[in-house]
Amino acid sequence: MAAVFPWQAPQMQVIVQAVANAAVEASRKLGYPIRCWFLGGMTVLDSPGKKGTKLFPFFTEHALTYECLSQKPASNLKWSILAPSAMTPANKEIRLLEAPRGNPLVAENDTVPDWSRTFLSGVPYLGMYADIVVNMLRYNTTLEDCADFMAADLTKESSEHVGHRVGIVVSNQRKRQ
Repeated sequence: MAAVFPWQAPQMQVIVQAVANAAVEASRKLGYPIRCWFLGGMTVLDSPGKKGTKLFPFFTEHALTYECLSQKPASNLKWSILAPSAMTPANKEIRLLEAPRGNPLVAENDTVPDWSRTFLSGVPYLGMYADIVVNMLRYNTTLEDCADFMAADLTKESSEHVGHRVGIVVSNQRKRQ
């Protein structure tokens, strides 16, 4: 929905293509690859334990983002797609930080991290969907945690997330605090 309103037509792919093309062109002029994070959604991730099988067949814009970026030369564009579930602000007002907040996110490339199978998963036909609903409630995060995660990754010499869709979840340790 955010990719459509108020333009009445999807704009995400136009934006992704423009940014990716500009990064590739800049890379060619500079002589080194450009590192970029793009924002997708959980629907672009593979189902746990089922490589190549999408978690949800919704929001195909995210799959188009992945297809677009996968076609760019890795020698010019070192991309990753952050694939969170719902994100909300940690605070109602903007606060400048004196120091980093610390990063509570657990990440996994191309699938959802820390997926829990429930007793409902064995129910014929409906079990998989019940599993998804129960798990989805655990995958909400904050805008600030996502920004911290990407910023920390950008400071690395090399990243294990380059060329991947990156699923995230708040670590169980942080949830208990």
